[in-house]
Amino acid sequence: MSKRTKKAAAVVVVILNCFGLAFANATNVGTATNSIPQLIGSGSWKVVPSVTTVNPVIRDTAAAKGSYFTITNTGTLQTLSFTLGQTTTTTSGTNAYTVLLNYCRVSGTVAGTWSATGTCNTGVLTNMLTNTNASTNSAAVTFTLAPLATISVQCQYHSTTAGAPGNRNISDAISVTVTRANVRTATSTSG
Repeated sequence: MSKRTKKAAAVVVVILNCFGLAFANATNVGTATNSIPQLIGSGSWKVVPSVTTVNPVIRDTAAAKGSYFTITNTGTLQTLSFTLGQTTTTTSGTNAYTVLLNYCRVSGTVAGTWSATGTCNTGVLTNMLTNTNASTNSAAVTFTLAPLATISVQCQYHSTTAGAPGNRNISDAISVTVTRANVRTATSTSG
């Protein structure tokens, strides 16, 4: 073999090696794509009572055994809990009563139902908040409300006066709040 042929062969080997490295490198470099659209959005949270004042509050010995209102999640995110507040006032009699806010609870996500006489048909009667006499009070209520879910709340007063105390004219101002910490965050929609 001549010198010229050896040089030509060496050049061919180098060129082939370069092509081999280029092909190997090309197979290791790629671009990841996702054909499913990725949605980024935000949710809202708001829990509202159907009334802001119960007037009059019905006594626990009455046929209906209380007044009723609902609390509804009007947001787009599930709430884990909310804060329920009430302020009770009276214009008659002495301040010797308690005002109870109750609901029927089957589980942390399922509310029970009330009968026409104010007893908890399904689930367990659960006290949410109690005010003694004319006072203001609030409490955190741990109950999961899905968007547009509603629970029915019984508002009633119980006389703590010995003997026959008679009827009282009692009003109850209701407030419900929910904060970001009380909301379950949205799940990822990545595909």
